[in-house]
Amino acid sequence: IGILLGKGLVRLVTQSINDLYFVVSVRSLDIAFGSLLKGILLGIGATFFAALKPAREATSAPARAVLSRSLLESNFIQRIPVISLTSVLFLLAGAALLWLPGTNIYSSYSGIVILVFGFTLLTPVTILLIVRMMTPFMGRALGIFGRMAARDIMTQLSRINVAIAALSLAVATAVGVGTMIDSFRSTVVDWLEARLQADIFISAPSSVARLNDGSISGDFLPRLDNVPGIREIDYYREIEVRTGDDVHYVRGIDIEEHNFSGYRFKAGNPDELWQKFMANEAVVVSETYAFHRNLNVGSMIEINTDRGEASFKIAGIYYDYASDLGIVAMNYSLFRRYYDDDTFSGISLFLKDDADLQQVMTAVEARKKPDEAVIVMSQRALLDTSIEIFDRTFIITNVLQILAILVAFIGILSAFMALQLERRREFGILRANGMTIRQIWKLVSIQTALMGFIAGVLSLPLGNLLAWVLIYIINKRSFGWTLQFQFRPDLLVQAVLLAVVAAILAGIYPAWRMAHTSPAIAMREE
Repeated sequence: IGILLGKGLVRLVTQSINDLYFVVSVRSLDIAFGSLLKGILLGIGATFFAALKPAREATSAPARAVLSRSLLESNFIQRIPVISLTSVLFLLAGAALLWLPGTNIYSSYSGIVILVFGFTLLTPVTILLIVRMMTPFMGRALGIFGRMAARDIMTQLSRINVAIAALSLAVATAVGVGTMIDSFRSTVVDWLEARLQADIFISAPSSVARLNDGSISGDFLPRLDNVPGIREIDYYREIEVRTGDDVHYVRGIDIEEHNFSGYRFKAGNPDELWQKFMANEAVVVSETYAFHRNLNVGSMIEINTDRGEASFKIAGIYYDYASDLGIVAMNYSLFRRYYDDDTFSGISLFLKDDADLQQVMTAVEARKKPDEAVIVMSQRALLDTSIEIFDRTFIITNVLQILAILVAFIGILSAFMALQLERRREFGILRANGMTIRQIWKLVSIQTALMGFIAGVLSLPLGNLLAWVLIYIINKRSFGWTLQFQFRPDLLVQAVLLAVVAAILAGIYPAWRMAHTSPAIAMREE
């Protein structure tokens, strides 16, 4: 299954690499022996450690206690205060790791693991609180079956809490990652709409989306002088500059003051920035550039130029989500002072109010030479293309979310099957006392739905906590981007419904087995 899954995921990963980094073609699947060995060892190790507690329980408890389920549950309930206290300690340890200053991503991941583990240890006490609060309501709404379903969860807590924890963790992962992606997408769309103020954008083909490594001939701009309908033209040139072992992406911009407002600044005085920018007194850098080099407003940067190494003062730090590499932006006249490059990376056209967009685009296309590779796009087309690339990048994340839910589904199905074996005599007695197959179905369905609801409710705080950590700690320490947290109430409702539906579906087969087991066989003793 892992090999087949890897074969399918290669295509998605390759697409993201082609979009963002460099062009690559994967022609064959390389199956590493080490990966297969790790999978085998993980399978053996996980089952071995999972079996330790039940094995100890089976060998150390007296035979009479083993036959008494209630004694085992009583012992587990007595340990809940200790388990809850342990969970608090894990939560504090995880929070401390995440709160440590610096950019160490591994300590952040360790903090998430510890935080999640501590949160799952809160599952038993949370189940007790929710079930006790809901039992009167379920009794009034569903009668004796509602009360029995709630009570059965209490009497099987040591087994059921593991299944609920697994399902809640999977749903919380979906909530956390989904909220992070929605927040990222919302931030990027807002940024694009602020930056893409022109009506038409002209660019040269690039090898990947995040680089402007193509160029437009310097004589292309004069050809646009007689195109009717154009009100204003902005343009820029971006080049890669190596200074020692460091790589800088330097962008020279020719832009009008009212279009400069499309740059949203994280640091720097906006009222002074334009004057300093136009007077060639300073440069502005993107947030990721400043983050990776630990720079602030007023810092000096050394960059190689065609005139030798030059120093530039940073006047502002602006938000930019086009690339995680970072940009140094300067006035175009300052750029031309230091670099002998008269080509362009992009040209922006602002049209008159009465101009026809399609006619102007056709006229611009007509100005291209036969062998000239120039892309002409409208604002809407560029915005849609950018969002499409963004969505394509996170397809693999959506696949992994689905896998997490499937794993949890299998886990809760296994738990229900184990419960079925333990409760055969109980259901046999109920059947012998007159409970019908339909009523058995009803009882089990209510119980599984309640378990799913509890898992869904548990997933909401953990999911939003994971989203907060991913947005403000993991993403920040990995790339330096500042994202705006996007709270999605509809996603939370979907999470609870997903947990309920998954639990109900996982309970169908065990319910069928329970309902169709002969009462005489079920009550038979060894």
